[in-house]
Amino acid sequence: MTYTDVASLIAAISFAVLVIYIIMNLRKLLNVFDSLEGTVKQSTDSIEVITKDVDALSRELETLLGSVNVLAKDMNQKLKKVDPLFDAIGDVGETVVDVNDSTRNLAAKVSPFKKSSTIRVGKSVEKKNKK
Repeated sequence: MTYTDVASLIAAISFAVLVIYIIMNLRKLLNVFDSLEGTVKQSTDSIEVITKDVDALSRELETLLGSVNVLAKDMNQKLKKVDPLFDAIGDVGETVVDVNDSTRNLAAKVSPFKKSSTIRVGKSVEKKNKK
């Protein structure tokens, strides 16, 4: 065997090892791509389910918002009908305050007469009790 034969043999063995190494790495790469394909499929399926759920939720939300708008309009109409009642209650409150003030003024005006007559009645009752 000559040096060329040995060099050729070493080159052939090195090439075979290189080919085996490349084949092993390509198989690993194929496994990664298979796994990636499964993950992408699962993601696509999940996105489809989520999209359907979001569509259903958006329809329900639109219906709910429509109901809320109707309810809000109804409440506003009813509050407009009740506003005069609260205005009347406020007027009654002012009237009660005015009556109370008038009663106090009247009581203040009558008060001096009432005290003196009460004192007179009290003194005459004392005199009768002493006899």
